[in-house]
Amino acid sequence: MDMVTPPRFSIGAVERDTGLSKDTLRVWEKRYGFPLPERDEHGERVYTAEQVEKLRIIKRLVDRGMRPSKIIEASLDDLRAMVD
Repeated sequence: MDMVTPPRFSIGAVERDTGLSKDTLRVWEKRYGFPLPERDEHGERVYTAEQVEKLRIIKRLVDRGMRPSKIIEASLDDLRAMVD
């Protein structure tokens, strides 16, 4: 039985999708421990769909004036509630 590999997104794709720069993604990774991308066979960062969704919501909240340090550890459900 073949296991379906969930989609993974490059840092460039995440930057285009979320509007967060590669530098911001790397700083948050180091400073806050999120996102914690996996690495592909070439050592490049790859992100899960769930990480990308969380980053999209965090970006919306940051654009509204919230500080990343205050929201980055929130669950996806809690972040969704903050956006609504």
